[in-house]
Amino acid sequence: MKREEKTRRLIQVFFLVNLLQGYLWMINGTASRYIRVEFALSEATLAFAFGLFALGSLGTLWLSRQADRHGRRRLTLLACGAAPLLALGSALAPGIVSYVLVQILVVALLGLLFTVSVVVITEELSDEERAGAQAWVGLASGLGSGLVLLFVMGVIHLPGGWRWLWVPVIPSIVLLPRLRRFMPETGHFERAEGLGETETSQLRELLQPRYRRRVFGVLGSAFLGNASNVAAMTWGMYHLLENVSMSQAQASGIFALGGVLAVLGFPAGGRWSDSWGRRTTATVGSLVSTVFAVAFFQIPLASPWLFGLLAVTFGVNGLFRTAQMIAWRISATELFPTRLRAAVQGLAAVSAAVAAVLAQFATGVLAEPLGGLINAASVVTLLGIPAGVVFWWLVPETAGVRLESAALEDEAALAHVGLGSNLGDRAAHLDRALEALEATPGIVLVKSSARYETDAVGGPPGQGPYLNAAVALRTTLAPRALLDRLLEIEAAEGRFRDGVRDAPRELDLDILLYDGRRIDEPDLQVPHPRLHQRPFVLEPLRDVAPDLVHPVLGETVEVLAARVRDPESVRILVP
Repeated sequence: MKREEKTRRLIQVFFLVNLLQGYLWMINGTASRYIRVEFALSEATLAFAFGLFALGSLGTLWLSRQADRHGRRRLTLLACGAAPLLALGSALAPGIVSYVLVQILVVALLGLLFTVSVVVITEELSDEERAGAQAWVGLASGLGSGLVLLFVMGVIHLPGGWRWLWVPVIPSIVLLPRLRRFMPETGHFERAEGLGETETSQLRELLQPRYRRRVFGVLGSAFLGNASNVAAMTWGMYHLLENVSMSQAQASGIFALGGVLAVLGFPAGGRWSDSWGRRTTATVGSLVSTVFAVAFFQIPLASPWLFGLLAVTFGVNGLFRTAQMIAWRISATELFPTRLRAAVQGLAAVSAAVAAVLAQFATGVLAEPLGGLINAASVVTLLGIPAGVVFWWLVPETAGVRLESAALEDEAALAHVGLGSNLGDRAAHLDRALEALEATPGIVLVKSSARYETDAVGGPPGQGPYLNAAVALRTTLAPRALLDRLLEIEAAEGRFRDGVRDAPRELDLDILLYDGRRIDEPDLQVPHPRLHQRPFVLEPLRDVAPDLVHPVLGETVEVLAARVRDPESVRILVP
C-alpha cells in the first residue's frame, strides 16, 4: 500500500474513533440539567456526582500502560468493542449510584480512545503530516460533540428523555471490522518491543532528569487547564437553561453557532502549531480561551445583544480552546519515548481527572458564598491563565524537530553490561552495583537477568565460584564515559584492577554490547572480545536480549548461547 493511501486510511479510521469519543464526552454536560431533575439532585450533589466520574482516569492510566506494553492496535479494538456495552449500561442505569459507576468506566474508555488516537498518529505519520492529522481527528471530536447538541432537541420529549442520547453509540460496534483491517501496529512500537523496552519500561523513568521538567510541564498544564475547561464547559449549557432561562432549542442554537467558530480551532491549531510553534499556540490558546470563557458567564442578562454576545464569547472561547488542545496534544506525544508515550497520556488523564474532581467540588463549595454556581464556575475557570504560563515555562518546543530527537530517543543508546563477583557477599555486591547504575544520571535500567552461579574460568587456581548477571540499560553516556562509571562502581565495592588477569574480584563490570557499535581501543573493546565464548556471560545476556544480534558475528545471543551452553558450570540461582 502506498504511503499516501495508508495515511488517508489511518486518518479516516481515527476520524471515526474520535467522532465516537467526542459524542460520548459531550453527553453528560448536555444532559446535566435533566440528570439533576430525574435523580432529584441539588446543584452541589450534581457537581459531586460529576466529579466522581473522573475516577475513571485511573482506569485510563492502567489501560494506557497496557497500550505501551501490548500495543496500540489491541487496545484500540478493546475500546471500540466496549463502547456500545457501556452506552447500553448508561441508558438503562436505574439510579444515580449505578449511573456514576458506569460513567467511571466510560471516562476510562474515553481517555483510552484519546490516548491511542494521538499516539498512533504521532508514531505513524511524518513530522510534516502530524499536526494536520491531529487537527482532523480533533475536528471529528468536535463534530461528535455537536451531534449530541442536535440529537438532544429530538429526544428530550420522548419517554426516557436524555437517556436516548446513549443509543446512537450502540451501533459503533460496526467500527471493529474496519479497525482490524486498516489499523496496523505502529512501527515505533514494534521496534521498541523488539528491543525489550515495552515489557520492562517503568513510570519512574519519567523522573529522570532528562524528562522531569517536561513531565511537570505537561501534567501541570493538564491539571490547571482541565480544571478551567471543566468549569467552563460543564456548566455552559446549565447556565443557558437555568439562569438565562432559554429553551433547549435556543441554548442548543447558542452552542451550535458558537461551535462553528470552535470547530475552526482544530485546523487553526494544526496550522498555528507548525507556524508559530506548539508552545506559543498552547499558551496563547489557554490565555485567550480563559478570558472569553469567563466573559460568557458574566455577560449581563439584561444586555440587548445577549444572544449574539453569548454565541461570540462561547465561539471565541472554543476556537482558542481547541487550538490550545491540538498544540498540547502534539507536544505531549512528541516529548516522550515510545515505551512511555501512551503512559504519559494516561498520567495526564489522571492529572486532568483530579483537576476535574477538585474543580467540581470547588464549584459546589464556592457556589453559596459567591452567589451562585455560575459565579463559582467563573472563578475556577481562571485557572486557565496559570495553565498557559506553566506550559510556556516548562515545555520545550518540538515544532520542526524530528520525533526521535524531540522524544530524546536518538540520544540514548541501548547498552548491555555484564556483572560478576566471587569475593565477599557476592549478591550484595551485585545489588549495590545495580543500585549505583540506576542512580547514575543518564542511565535508565531496562531489564535485569536472573543470577547464575558459575565456575571460575582462568586465573589463579582455587578461586571460588562467581555470581554472574547481565543488565540492559538506556544511557546517554558515551562508551568511554560509561566505562569510567563502571570502574567507579567497581572501586566503591573494593575492587581495583591491578593487571592480574582473571583474578578474584569483589565486582567485575564489563560493557558487553553498546548499541550495535564496534569499538577497538587499548582498554575498551566492544563487543566484548570473548563474549561469544563464555557461557557464564551469554546465559544472563540471553535473559535480557535473546534476539539481539552480535554486530560482528551476525548471530543472535540465543544462537551463541546455545552453542556453548554448559549447565554444569553455569547454574541458575534466581529465576
